Amino acid sequence: MKTRADKHDFKFDVRASVYDEQFEGKFSERVYRLVTETIELSPGDKILDVGCGTGTILRRLSDTCAIEGFGIDIEEKMIEQAKIKCPWMNIQKGDCSNMSFEDETFDSVIACMTFHHFYDQIAFAKEVSRVLKTGGKLYIADPAFPMLIRKAVNAIINRHELIGKFCGNKEIEQIFKPYNLVWKKKKGMAFFQLIVFEKVVERVGRKCLKI
Repeated sequence: MKTRADKHDFKFDVRASVYDEQFEGKFSERVYRLVTETIELSPGDKILDVGCGTGTILRRLSDTCAIEGFGIDIEEKMIEQAKIKCPWMNIQKGDCSNMSFEDETFDSVIACMTFHHFYDQIAFAKEVSRVLKTGGKLYIADPAFPMLIRKAVNAIINRHELIGKFCGNKEIEQIFKPYNLVWKKKKGMAFFQLIVFEKVVERVGRKCLKI
């Protein structure tokens, strides 16, 4: 079985300083807007952006509400750019499957255009459940390809031994369900979607109980 060491990731470090101005940054602009328009914020909320990149979303959220912003990314040069953009925030190098935060720290966790890059999506779900407060929200914005396109893209990813996987909605729901993260709603646009999960305290049968 292939391990992470056997695969390689898309490298963003080499274009971190120009990412926002180039195609990828501009292409993601509508998704950023969808997240910032949907997320529920209150002053003092602790917000974690997993795969924060250059810090665009954290900066925009802080412009609308007095949040405490945290970001992690595996790319050091992306982190450098995020620290320039958000110097008052806690931005650090970190792995989505092994976060260095205390239990029940965050009111919201965001994964914008990053979930399909994660090597261990189940470990990410487990970590989100750990660091998210009960009643807190997880916002996942990711491409939403039709099944045939999704299978074709995943086949290319596997063939080239890249890290990542594109998932369908049912698969995404099942990844988070065992960790008391319950699908609340979805917003979509052409080939993109934002899925909102809420952390509940426990599951009894088919019902979820909140504190």
